[in-house]
Amino acid sequence: VAMALKEPSLYYLVSGDTKHRDAAMKGIQSLMTYHGQLNGMFSGDEWLAGTHPSQGVELCAVVEYMFTLENLFRIYGEGIYGDILERVAFNALPATISVDWTSHQYVQQVNQIKCTAERRNWTENRDDANMFGLEPNFGCCTANMHQGWPKFAARLWMATDDKGLVALSYAPCKVHAVVADGVIVDITVDTAYPFAEKINIAVSIDRNAEFPVKLRIPQWCEKPQIKVNGEIRDFMVVSGIISLNRCWNNGDIIELMLPMHLYVEHRSNNAVGVLRGPLLFALPLEEVWSRRSGNLPFANYEILPKENSKWNYALRLDVGQPNTSFVVCEHPVGHQPFDARQVPVFLKGKACRIPQWIEEMNSAGTLPISPVTTSELTEDVTLVPYGSARLRIAEFPFTENK
Repeated sequence: VAMALKEPSLYYLVSGDTKHRDAAMKGIQSLMTYHGQLNGMFSGDEWLAGTHPSQGVELCAVVEYMFTLENLFRIYGEGIYGDILERVAFNALPATISVDWTSHQYVQQVNQIKCTAERRNWTENRDDANMFGLEPNFGCCTANMHQGWPKFAARLWMATDDKGLVALSYAPCKVHAVVADGVIVDITVDTAYPFAEKINIAVSIDRNAEFPVKLRIPQWCEKPQIKVNGEIRDFMVVSGIISLNRCWNNGDIIELMLPMHLYVEHRSNNAVGVLRGPLLFALPLEEVWSRRSGNLPFANYEILPKENSKWNYALRLDVGQPNTSFVVCEHPVGHQPFDARQVPVFLKGKACRIPQWIEEMNSAGTLPISPVTTSELTEDVTLVPYGSARLRIAEFPFTENK
């Protein structure tokens, strides 16, 4: 399914038929309505499996969907495909691979309270499908997982048909390209995005030239700001893209600010996910890794929560103003930003235990309908980026914070 979503768009390049142009987005909208998950993916364990946050999402589907979204942006130049891509790349991809890249899962769960060889509500997977290892369940993800980041990096910037460049997504990178009438340009991007808001883009060019530099503005960003050589520039966003058309000189600097605010996404039973920019946030559980088979460094592991590490919390949340319910904390980005022990950004908030929310079939059960009531004491909680926590709760019930 993840691969096939790009097929009508590729055929549209031949046919020019609007039904082929529109088919990909219609497919994405249908998938997310009936099978969508907070991490940007749709369920598939193996079959499409609905919206419950304990259903599985296959790693192969993650990397193939990323490649599809990169192609949809290439064909249409519409920013929405970059928005979806970032949700998947910065959340679903790192979450299902160990921080040292020696093990991975076959399927991940948005609400994942343990990774064990036990029966779960999969539609067509073995009991070991959410364990971490060299080759859990089937070997395809072992072969496919490595295409995710390289293809993403290779498509951060693309050439445009008007002899310019366009940014699909933002990450530290250097682009060597030909623009205008055969002019060589180097674009150097310095940023801590998606953990921080500021993106610096330096232009190095062998001679002055006029060409467009186009930048994607995510839909979640309400008040973007752009400066060129320190001067604020006015701009218009068209299909999620702004265009800077000017004569570029060697040493020009573009400063793009994408202010991030906290927002919630509503789910079944009025549950919520908490997001900041493209990042989904989750309650991490302390992890105890146990080797079950295989040889180091590529062994197979079960992961259990540390004793007394609880997961069944409802957030104390003002859903209309989530910024008032959390404090955003930021640290410098380390070598491995997707490690729950040293994350670059985290949220401090309040939550209450919900005893009636229990484990079902070795997974977090169906969420109680929110807002929930509880007599449990309010506790301090820390939420980390979803991609950094291998055991986690990311889809929460909530109690009204009044």
